[in-house]
Amino acid sequence: MDESVMIMDSSSIGEAKARGNVYSLLSRVFMREVDKQFLDILKKRESIDAFRDHGFTFFEDLLSRREGDLIDELAVEFASLFLISPGRLLSPYESVQAGKEGQLGGEASSKTLFFYKKAGFTIHERISLLPDHFAIELEFMGHLCERGDAANGAPASNSRELQARFIKLHLANWYRPFLNRVEAAAGHPFYREFSIFTKGFLDSEIGYLESAKGE
Repeated sequence: MDESVMIMDSSSIGEAKARGNVYSLLSRVFMREVDKQFLDILKKRESIDAFRDHGFTFFEDLLSRREGDLIDELAVEFASLFLISPGRLLSPYESVQAGKEGQLGGEASSKTLFFYKKAGFTIHERISLLPDHFAIELEFMGHLCERGDAANGAPASNSRELQARFIKLHLANWYRPFLNRVEAAAGHPFYREFSIFTKGFLDSEIGYLESAKGE
């Protein structure tokens, strides 16, 4: 995943690329703690303007806070939400949230991995997360968006069909209840507002992909 391009909206790039950038950004938010590199991206003026346009309220605070303190604060919040015995309610895995087994490594994990392989998507070897982690599913959607960009020479309709199928079979089964729980549990506005935005974005994606059928 390229963290150098994570602007939420841009008229200078194609629609598929713009959507892919949003997926990449959201994947990064839920994948691991905020570090200096990611914080620097979020603090760019174009990023802050885009976030403000989408209803975020806390980004001015990013410019005034001491960087080290903010990174530490967000690391504690990330750990408390997703790493320190989150249990079923806050587990960022589809197998736990929506699987019959309700535990890590369930059927959803193998099914997502099969989907990834068929689509030519490989999880980076440095990432130790299971295939059905929320961040990996979002990253995969970004991969499909990029693959559907005209610049890649792939038929856009084929890519959108895969996107619609993956959302229907996987993300749609659990993203709303999961993000509702994150929103309710988050003590920091960073994760609360990103949860709200992610819900809205995925809602809009389902509508977009449905309307794009047959194009």
